[in-house]
Amino acid sequence: MTSTQVLLDILLLPLVGHEGRIQDEESAPIRFFNKTACFTNSPACEARPDVICVAHSHTTYGMAFGTLRVPLDPITQDNCAFYEVFRLHRS
Repeated sequence: MTSTQVLLDILLLPLVGHEGRIQDEESAPIRFFNKTACFTNSPACEARPDVICVAHSHTTYGMAFGTLRVPLDPITQDNCAFYEVFRLHRS
């Protein structure tokens, strides 16, 4: 752990099923969750019954760039791998 990482109390997080619904009887007081992330992660749990939890995060730079709502330019080797692979999501 580094000083910039945030520790989460799992007792506060909602328990969300594969179908994207909060499991009321087993869930914590926080009732908000990212539905897009749920549907992105739930196939991993469905494909691997031995997995009991899936989580993901985003880098500070990735989140900041995402707010600009512009596609990635192929200016580095890292960006070339994703060039014209992803599309912008309109909310």
